[in-house]
This record gives sequence, structure tokens and C-alpha cells, in this order.
Amino acid sequence: MFTLYLAKALSATDNTSDALLEHNYQSTTPGPGLPKPLQDHNYANYTDSGKLINLQYADDICWVGGNCRHAIDIIKDNIPGKLSLRELNINLTKTEEYIINREQHEWERCKYLGSILLTENDISRRNQLATVAFNSVSKILTNKQMDIKIKMRLFNALIGSIFLYNSELWSITKERNDTIDICQRNLLRKILKIRWPQKISNKELYKRTRQTPWSRTIRIRRIRWLGHLLRLPTDAPARQALEIYLNHPAKHPRGARKVSWVDTISKDLAKYANLSLAECLDLASDRKVWRSVVAKMNVDDG
Repeated sequence: MFTLYLAKALSATDNTSDALLEHNYQSTTPGPGLPKPLQDHNYANYTDSGKLINLQYADDICWVGGNCRHAIDIIKDNIPGKLSLRELNINLTKTEEYIINREQHEWERCKYLGSILLTENDISRRNQLATVAFNSVSKILTNKQMDIKIKMRLFNALIGSIFLYNSELWSITKERNDTIDICQRNLLRKILKIRWPQKISNKELYKRTRQTPWSRTIRIRRIRWLGHLLRLPTDAPARQALEIYLNHPAKHPRGARKVSWVDTISKDLAKYANLSLAECLDLASDRKVWRSVVAKMNVDDG
């Protein structure tokens, strides 16, 4: 009920707010995202380049603006008053604002919907949470009288689900894949009570536990989620973000380029399905065809 009430309050916008949220800031006419001194002049054309994405989930409201500094400022001035008309007050202690660039690192600790924005930090946090969950049920999972099949069902439900939460959105490198699989194997060895100097190969470990490496599971999830993303309406926030990334490439600074989620997806599609991301825009609409693409991701890399 609260979510419906909040959605109704946010939908009750005036014409200025509607134009602000829908304006794409790419035209050559002054938009509501420009500073007031620039809006009052007509002897030159100014633009506030970028895209403003409106995200609403449960009791969380989030606006993502690329180069839309002034648009964000206008929203911060207008939204609190609009919500207060329905007796909804914004908690300023929980209000967070981040600028994502290479110079500022505060955003790397930002947690949104249970996930840390920076992939490395999120993997580390998921590792810690999964370890805590494992320790809480370790006596059950290491019980010799329990069948291994039951142990693995509990492991996947109670530990695997925690570690793999939102993992389809991680940008992955070989080193990160190794970190993910090492975490899984350490837990599986504890279940089998294999300790040094005892040894077991990784292949034999997966065979005895009938498990799939988490790196492969994440790869399958990633491509499956891409299909959902490509089938979304063009005005959906996630689809808007993808379109902006593909159609408005940014100029990268000197130095090694950071691996993005789109880079990870493109590499997977090229390696396992011999497809490009552009070719997938049409394929994803056919769910049966897309399932065949997802099936190609379930390959053992050795």
C-alpha cells in the first residue's frame, strides 16, 4: 500500500516537472536543466548534454543524471515539497548523492538495493555474507550422516543464493572469475571435510558435489538477463541506460580502460555464440531463439 501511495504522489507532477523528467537534454534549445541565467537568454543556444533517468523501487527514489547537474538540483528543490502535500517527508539522513568519476571514490562504497556499485567491492561483500551464512549452518552441511544431494540443495539455497545475488550485473574479468570460483571451492571443500594435507582436484571436487562453477552460472545468468533487458520497453530505465551507453560513447581518459558490463556481455557473445550485441537486439524478441543462445553459455572452460 505504501508503494502505491508513493507512486501516486510522484505521478502527481506539474507540467514543469514532467518536462524535466522526460527532457533528453540533447536538443539545441535551452532545457529546464540549464542554469536560470542561460535560460533567460535567446541570443545563443545552450545544451545540458546527458540523460536523466528516473528510478523508483519500493520506498527508494533515485535519479541518475549524466551531465545533468542543474536538472538534479531542480528535482531536489521540487520533489520534497510535492511529497509533503501528501504528508510524505524525505529522510535527509538517508539521502545520498554521488559523483562517479576517477577522482572521487566515495561512490565505490554506495549500496543500492543490496548491491555495492563497484563490482570488486560487491564481490568481496558477497563473499563475506556467504561465509557468515555458511558458518551459521556448517554443522548441518558437514554432517556425515546427511546425503550429499541434500547438502548441496541446502548449500545452493542458503549460501549460493546469497553470493550470487545480483551477480548478473557484475563486470567480470578473469581475475574476478578466479576469485568467485575460489570462494565456492573453499566452501565445498569444507563440506567434504577436505583439509591439508589432503588434496582433491577442482574437476573431481565439482564432480563429487555435482556443482557448476559459479563463474559459469553467472555467465548464464548474465546472458539470460540481457534477453530480459532487450525486451524491455524503450522508456524503461535499464533500457534507456543501455541505449545511452551504446549511442553516446564517452571519451575515455588515458590509461587502461575499465572493463564495463557491456564489454563483458560482448565478449561472452562473441566467444560462445559468435554474435555481436547489435545482432542480439532482434534475436532477444524470440524467447525460443534466445534460450538457445543462453544454452551456448553453459560451456566448461576447463
